[in-house]
Amino acid sequence: MKQFISKINKYLIEHHPTLWNTKVVWMLGASIIIHILFFLFGLITLTNPESLQDRGAENIFFENGTIFFSMMISVVMLVLWLVFMFKNNAFKNYYPTSAFKLFKQFVLYFIIIFFSTTFYFSYNFGLKTYIVNKYPDSITKNEILTANKASVFLSHSLESYTVDRLVYPKPFDSLHCVTEYVKINLDKPHLDFLGEKYQFYNLKYVTYPDGDELNRYNIKGYVYYKHNDNSTTTYAFKDSVVDVSAYLKSAKPSYYNYSKVFYSYGKDDVDYLYSSYDYDPSINRYGNISKKQLIQKGNFDLLNRNNPDEIKQLLNDFLQITKKYKIKSNLDTDIWFKMVYNPTNFEVKHLILDREPYYDESYISTSDRSDFEIYQDKIMTKKFIDSQELEIV
Repeated sequence: MKQFISKINKYLIEHHPTLWNTKVVWMLGASIIIHILFFLFGLITLTNPESLQDRGAENIFFENGTIFFSMMISVVMLVLWLVFMFKNNAFKNYYPTSAFKLFKQFVLYFIIIFFSTTFYFSYNFGLKTYIVNKYPDSITKNEILTANKASVFLSHSLESYTVDRLVYPKPFDSLHCVTEYVKINLDKPHLDFLGEKYQFYNLKYVTYPDGDELNRYNIKGYVYYKHNDNSTTTYAFKDSVVDVSAYLKSAKPSYYNYSKVFYSYGKDDVDYLYSSYDYDPSINRYGNISKKQLIQKGNFDLLNRNNPDEIKQLLNDFLQITKKYKIKSNLDTDIWFKMVYNPTNFEVKHLILDREPYYDESYISTSDRSDFEIYQDKIMTKKFIDSQELEIV
């Protein structure tokens, strides 16, 4: 090996002194080998699907210690390079040179430093290569479609199935539901479930031009606002109370009411709406409303068909996806189907935990808890599916 290195160095110093002086041949050779190793490391990092549950794939390099390993290698390589380069340096020994040769040396320096400090790209390329081959877009899109369809039956929280979640069909696609007790006019039509009140309003819309003199800080009482393409902003305000008793048989939580988007793939066509500070933008009905309406329409169609075999197949397909990605769950298709299939009004009668229980929650005190919360605890089962980990995947 030593003889081979000496032979290469002799050839370089006789025919390509600049390459010999900069040590670019050896540095690039070592860097390419290390880049290949990082690529292979990236290629095997996600072979266990559980590794996707803790972090996004794009952050693994920075969170699993690889970045420190990469930095150590880069520092060692650059230090050794500088030591050997200055050992026989043209400047140090006053070798004759020219402006072009100097420029060429600095270009080679840049190439050496670049290849010695960019192992992240090879690692990331290995990750992407594995993902593209292991999880093709066509299969992933079908899995997302299945997950969004089946998510109506996840029933983790009773609040996801209350009537204020309705954004479909008409007239609910254009109504606003007030749930805060102090803001409900009890003298006008409203719904009640275990002390929780729901009152629906028409909305009226006012559009203002964008500008410093008119902005959301000066406009009060709006429900939400939306920026338009023509440098204007449309604000929605509560108008008059609407009696929805003709459209709703009951205020009981139902699978019909579910409108959550379990997973959005890529850049979906969504509405970017912003709520008033009186409402939590992370859970209000207006964010991503177009997608929610599509999801809820699909839920309505599925429930109205009332086909037990279709629902059971959907649940089974979803569980197959969870097994593929090693998502923790103690559900099976038959048990899950019996819990959710209530064909009369598809009322939610059983809830499923969104994580594996760490302790017995049955002892929780009922003091200072609303009837709604007590009922939710009552119908919560010990069955679970770690759907949050599936969302991360």
